[in-house]
Amino acid sequence: MDIESLKLFLDIRNSGTITGAANDNYLSQSTLSKRLSALEKELGVTLFQRSKGQAHAVITPAGEAFSDIAERIVFLHQQALELHNDTERRSLSIASINSVQNYSLPPFVTRFQEQFPHLCITLETHHSVEIFSLLENKRIDIGITQAESPFPDLKSDLLFQEPYRVVKLLGEHRDNPCRPIHPSTLPAAHEIFEAFVAQLQNWHDYWWKPMQAKLRVNMTPTAERYFNSTEDWSIVPEEVARQMEQKDFRPYPLCADPPLRSVFITYHRQTGKPLVKDFVRAAKQFFQNSRAST
Repeated sequence: MDIESLKLFLDIRNSGTITGAANDNYLSQSTLSKRLSALEKELGVTLFQRSKGQAHAVITPAGEAFSDIAERIVFLHQQALELHNDTERRSLSIASINSVQNYSLPPFVTRFQEQFPHLCITLETHHSVEIFSLLENKRIDIGITQAESPFPDLKSDLLFQEPYRVVKLLGEHRDNPCRPIHPSTLPAAHEIFEAFVAQLQNWHDYWWKPMQAKLRVNMTPTAERYFNSTEDWSIVPEEVARQMEQKDFRPYPLCADPPLRSVFITYHRQTGKPLVKDFVRAAKQFFQNSRAST
């Protein structure tokens, strides 16, 4: 397996055709096909479904799984090549749950990069379970999750806690005060449900029966697209609710308070990068200060 073959594989995935990838790399289609076949033989899997008369190369599930590996190898190879150009350049790879990645993390990462201008940060979005696996295999340096790590060789520190809010479309009643809402007044048939941690799930299921929601999603940005009535509602973390307020949504507190949402920062106990602990300390201080000021 060589870097060039990995780059060609990624080019085929991105273009969707062997012909297009071949043209982009100034190769003949037959040459690229042979390189791809050799890679598939080495891996023992089929990466693309392709047949005569079809222009598109359809990526297989094995190809999707290999994409992440190939991207990482190519990225690490590029970092290695840059060592002789910039010996001061260092790197951190961070995986975060979507709600923190999209709504809370950017201001902190920007500030941290100002302190470490030669630091290259790689950001990824995953679910907590996936993040623990990546940390266990030392494929990332830091994880931000909504649960503590179940693995003894990973250390999880509480990053912050926050309440949950109900969000609804503003609609015509923009001047109405944000009075607390009791869960019993929220119809299950209008819920846009986003998956919760077990503790909150138990609270949720006390008020609404499972599988009665209008829609079930796994990410807030997806949920936002499906609000089409002022009766539609969703339960989201407070920071997410504040951001949604800028997009014609209104957050409401709940009369029957659900458990606080906890977010953890997790890393391998045997990390060899001093910057990991610098990042963890700075993140805990940043989020502690930001919540104290709100």
